[in-house]
Amino acid sequence: MSFKSNFGYTFSSAEIVTDTNVHEGRIGAVVALDDSKIDVLEPPMMEFISTDRTSAVFPVAFKKNCEIEGIITKIQLKTGQVILYYI
Repeated sequence: MSFKSNFGYTFSSAEIVTDTNVHEGRIGAVVALDDSKIDVLEPPMMEFISTDRTSAVFPVAFKKNCEIEGIITKIQLKTGQVILYYI
Protein backbone atom coordinates (compact mmCIF):
# COMPACT_ATOMS: atom_id res chain seq x y z
CA MET A 1 0.00 0.00 0.00
CA SER A 2 1.33 3.43 -0.86
CA PHE A 3 0.08 6.89 0.01
CA LYS A 4 0.80 10.49 -0.90
CA SER A 5 2.52 13.23 1.04
CA ASN A 6 1.35 16.82 1.32
CA PHE A 7 3.65 17.64 -1.62
CA GLY A 8 2.25 14.91 -3.87
CA TYR A 9 5.05 12.36 -3.46
CA THR A 10 3.90 8.75 -3.38
CA PHE A 11 5.64 6.81 -0.62
CA SER A 12 6.53 3.25 -1.53
CA SER A 13 7.78 2.00 1.83
CA ALA A 14 8.49 3.00 5.42
CA GLU A 15 11.09 2.10 8.02
CA ILE A 16 11.07 2.62 11.77
CA VAL A 17 14.51 3.83 12.88
CA THR A 18 15.58 3.47 16.50
CA ASP A 19 19.36 3.32 16.05
CA THR A 20 22.16 5.83 15.47
CA ASN A 21 23.29 4.38 12.13
CA VAL A 22 23.32 6.47 8.97
CA HIS A 23 20.28 5.78 6.77
CA GLU A 24 20.46 6.72 3.10
CA GLY A 25 18.02 6.64 0.23
CA ARG A 26 15.32 8.74 -1.33
CA ILE A 27 13.36 9.72 1.75
CA GLY A 28 10.27 11.90 1.33
CA ALA A 29 9.22 12.35 4.96
CA VAL A 30 10.44 11.80 8.50
CA VAL A 31 7.95 11.56 11.38
CA ALA A 32 9.06 11.50 15.04
CA LEU A 33 7.56 8.68 17.11
CA ASP A 34 8.90 10.31 20.26
CA ASP A 35 11.13 13.26 21.14
CA SER A 36 14.26 12.77 19.04
CA LYS A 37 17.44 14.51 17.99
CA ILE A 38 18.73 14.43 14.42
CA ASP A 39 22.51 14.46 14.11
CA VAL A 40 22.83 14.35 10.28
CA LEU A 41 20.30 15.48 7.68
CA GLU A 42 21.23 15.89 4.02
CA PRO A 43 20.59 18.05 2.25
CA PRO A 44 20.36 20.42 5.23
CA MET A 45 17.00 22.16 5.48
CA MET A 46 17.10 25.98 5.57
CA GLU A 47 15.50 26.04 9.03
CA PHE A 48 18.56 24.26 10.41
CA ILE A 49 21.19 26.64 8.99
CA SER A 50 22.99 28.89 11.48
CA THR A 51 22.13 32.59 11.46
CA ASP A 52 25.50 33.44 9.93
CA ARG A 53 24.76 30.86 7.18
CA THR A 54 28.13 29.15 7.61
CA SER A 55 26.97 25.79 8.94
CA ALA A 56 24.00 23.64 9.82
CA VAL A 57 22.98 23.58 13.47
CA PHE A 58 23.00 19.98 14.71
CA PRO A 59 21.77 18.10 16.58
CA VAL A 60 18.26 19.31 15.83
CA ALA A 61 15.52 18.70 18.42
CA PHE A 62 12.62 16.92 16.75
CA LYS A 63 9.51 16.68 18.92
CA LYS A 64 7.08 13.75 18.99
CA ASN A 65 4.59 13.73 16.08
CA CYS A 66 6.51 16.41 14.15
CA GLU A 67 7.18 15.82 10.48
CA ILE A 68 9.76 16.93 7.92
CA GLU A 69 8.85 16.58 4.24
CA GLY A 70 11.13 17.05 1.27
CA ILE A 71 13.76 15.10 -0.60
CA ILE A 72 16.15 13.82 2.07
CA THR A 73 19.09 11.62 1.06
CA LYS A 74 20.76 10.92 4.40
CA ILE A 75 19.69 10.96 8.04
CA GLN A 76 21.25 9.91 11.33
CA LEU A 77 19.61 10.07 14.73
CA LYS A 78 21.38 11.04 17.92
CA THR A 79 18.44 9.89 20.08
CA GLY A 80 14.80 8.84 19.75
CA GLN A 81 12.91 7.03 17.05
CA VAL A 82 11.37 8.09 13.76
CA ILE A 83 9.59 6.66 10.74
CA LEU A 84 11.30 7.21 7.38
CA TYR A 85 8.95 7.25 4.40
CA TYR A 86 10.74 6.34 1.17
CA ILE A 87 9.76 7.64 -2.26
